[in-house]
Amino acid sequence: MITDFNIAATSESTEALCSDGNDNDEDGLADCQDWKCLNMKGCCDIPAILLEDDFEAEDCAKVSCDQATAECLERRASRWKWWGVPNPKVCDRALWPSKLEQCYPVGVLGQEQFQLRPGLRVEIGIKGRPEPAGKLEIGLTFNSETSLFGHIDPCGVVDAIRPIVSVTQKRSSGGYQFVARFGQQELDASREVPTSKAEERQALRIYIGEDKLVHYELNGEQFAESPSDRPITATTNQAFLYLVGLGKAARFDDVRVATETQCDTPGTWQKSRVFEAWAGSPSEASWDSYQVYHPDVVAGDNRTIQMFYTGCTRKQGKCDNLKVGIGKVVTQEEGFQALNNQALFFSDQVFSEGAEGLNLHVAVSKSWLRAFISDADNKKKRGIKSFELTSALQVPDGMSIGQILRDAIVPGGENDWDGGGTCCATAVVRKVEGADRQAIERTFVWYAGKGTKDDTWRIGLATSDDKGLTFAKSPRNPVFTEGLLDEFDGRGVTDPEVAWDERRGLYRMWYKAEPFLGKSSIGYAVSPDGVTWHRYSGNPVIDPEGAGLDHLGSPTVILHDGGFRLWVHGKAPSTNPQFRIYSFENTGKAFEETP
Repeated sequence: MITDFNIAATSESTEALCSDGNDNDEDGLADCQDWKCLNMKGCCDIPAILLEDDFEAEDCAKVSCDQATAECLERRASRWKWWGVPNPKVCDRALWPSKLEQCYPVGVLGQEQFQLRPGLRVEIGIKGRPEPAGKLEIGLTFNSETSLFGHIDPCGVVDAIRPIVSVTQKRSSGGYQFVARFGQQELDASREVPTSKAEERQALRIYIGEDKLVHYELNGEQFAESPSDRPITATTNQAFLYLVGLGKAARFDDVRVATETQCDTPGTWQKSRVFEAWAGSPSEASWDSYQVYHPDVVAGDNRTIQMFYTGCTRKQGKCDNLKVGIGKVVTQEEGFQALNNQALFFSDQVFSEGAEGLNLHVAVSKSWLRAFISDADNKKKRGIKSFELTSALQVPDGMSIGQILRDAIVPGGENDWDGGGTCCATAVVRKVEGADRQAIERTFVWYAGKGTKDDTWRIGLATSDDKGLTFAKSPRNPVFTEGLLDEFDGRGVTDPEVAWDERRGLYRMWYKAEPFLGKSSIGYAVSPDGVTWHRYSGNPVIDPEGAGLDHLGSPTVILHDGGFRLWVHGKAPSTNPQFRIYSFENTGKAFEETP
């Protein structure tokens, strides 16, 4: 006889219960999905960024290497100490050795120090094929900054770096390879990067696993591992990162050192250094001069972030509904810049009578892009339309947006929960198991809807298995509804933003919460299946008063290795009634051992 014990009352509040694969308290969230587990060591897996440089931040990084000056390197003195003659160069968006004399390599030593322990990882982007006698080398060392000495002679004497762990790029007959070393022991080599791919970024990764061994990867594929009889042991010595090289063709594209020590803190959002991320074009004649709102961010190439947004000109004290447009700006730091001053399209190209507010969201797949667009104010029974985008995130050449728009999610019937209008879609594209147990790509779209007689906004789900061409609404809609009357979202929930967290097997949703009294705020909820949602116990995660704003809405989020970045539109007392776009960040908190 087998007895099935009821463990529903067992709170997930210990390391063991937060890592056993069970939903011990039967609240719908297991292990690291559960709020109560977020401060457990096994769940504190958000990397703390120890050192990061993409060699693109300053204006001098954009100049050609023939025009580069010592100032470009000196601006990074807080991050690097450099040595050798001639000095390496920061130019053309990379760190270049720029030394042809084959006497000694020149390079930089990171100023941040860190302990060798499981979770530590170094990620480097490499471009360019080295000359026959050229090379790049990346490694960890116990060398301090005072043990490196240069010479005015390009072939003078420089104390050698004593590596703990290193990888060397070496030219081969058909391209180049990376050779791993552990101390003085040479390990295996990576696959050859062919000459035809040499100018493409190659992602090199060195990390210490839970097995206390050093693992070496190229483009996600492991090619070497340190000896199993020589594990990394605890040490009080502080390690440093070094980058060195010879030659003029190969260079370091970007670098980051991180360790997984941060705990997820959903309610701990801070204003970004550049809080007002985008205020529209400064010219009063511009199409977005009155206000900008409804942002949607998309991660681009080379660590860029692209943001679509709604903008408008002023007419009789409000937005001109025929001149509400969608624009795009780009950033590699925290503030955005317009590529040009043109709108991608205007509201009257989407809705014949125009709209006071457009809401656009881009669904990204590896092979296709689709935009979902709606009337955010939705004073009429309008649905959500979609259209395909080119790889440049633009309307295809030679076609007007009116020709390529198609209905994606239409309002329901007179008595349906979404019969009064639908808007504000957010999409996740991921591989799931289909009806025949084969992997298929499914598009999940969460959207806001309201009834014909009840104007309370709620959130529903629709899915598509044909790249977003046709959708089926969930029979369990609405999947997320307003809270109790006296709660922060008791008047309605809308503007959903959903991201899939592969690490936790969890959908994360941020949404605009409307109270019966007071100002709108940003709430947070999670779901393992996208249908059953669990509100965060510390909601709202961002309130307007704490942010110094009079209004919050339309959250858009990017999850990255170091945490989260979130943008909203809002009204500051100084800009009211005009909207601007504001930026927040959440990097979690460091794990703390309990006595």
